[in-house]
Amino acid sequence: LKLAFKEESLVYQLGSGLVPVGTRSGSNLFDGLRSFNEKSVKLVAEKKVSPVAFGKMMDLHECGIEYNEFLSSRCKDIKVDVPESKQLQEWSRRVPESSHSVVRELKKIVVEQAHAIVGLSALIDALFTNYSELRSEIHRANAHISNAMRCKLPENTKLSHRNLTRRWLIQANTPFVEQNLNELLEQWARSSHVKASDHSTQCVDFLRYYFIKATHPTPVIQSYSCRLTGKNAKNTALLDLPEDVVTILIEFLLDGLGLGHEEIKNGTTENLKLHPTEFWLKLGNNDVVPKGALLKRKEYRADWAVAGRQLIGRAL
Repeated sequence: LKLAFKEESLVYQLGSGLVPVGTRSGSNLFDGLRSFNEKSVKLVAEKKVSPVAFGKMMDLHECGIEYNEFLSSRCKDIKVDVPESKQLQEWSRRVPESSHSVVRELKKIVVEQAHAIVGLSALIDALFTNYSELRSEIHRANAHISNAMRCKLPENTKLSHRNLTRRWLIQANTPFVEQNLNELLEQWARSSHVKASDHSTQCVDFLRYYFIKATHPTPVIQSYSCRLTGKNAKNTALLDLPEDVVTILIEFLLDGLGLGHEEIKNGTTENLKLHPTEFWLKLGNNDVVPKGALLKRKEYRADWAVAGRQLIGRAL
């Protein structure tokens, strides 16, 4: 192994050619740039970060305010240039063996360091990939929650057993035990910490009250989730909540919110004008008011029906 210093740069003379360290892809990235901010912008411009360039940048600058801002605001949706790290492995392997024991030991250390750098680069790349997916899932979950919170109800309406139009029973099916939802809703005490207008949180609160009593033994319910799309969340160990239970819970919530009347589900204004029901007559004293009120309730029911799975998922 022959070492030579040229223009303050270490080069390895391997066989018939010189292979300068400065030829690595990240080494000349910051030519002409002085500040940490300028360099950090350049570093993530291609969304594929050079570990060598990042290391050089950190060697020249302190971990100050700009560094923290860089980590929090710019290190998003980036990838680590793992092939560049692997180049270090290739370089370390190409260093010839020496007859000197100290040099041989140093080469072993360099090779091990190259392996460690590649391993860390791959692990960090995996973390960034999982972080991006997790961030997307959080955004989707927040959107689902926001949609549920935007669902409206007629004025002075709230989740109540007094709104129920029929008896709702969940049949026993191990590990689920039989539950009379009408009785549960009557027993349920609305939390004083939840706003009267926050109907979605009230629904979630009641659902949790039910889930505590849903299975025997009680902790089994923690093994279930409610699917919002075609697959479960990342925890594949969770079981799907039985679809018949999901359907009954959604229909029950709609009924408890005053949206379970047959007229809202299937009634038409034309038919109700010809054959008015007690529900229709309570909507208004002429044909115009009841029609508008009925259409609004149909819209509310459709929105809450979509939000039902989201509410169950939050409760679980």
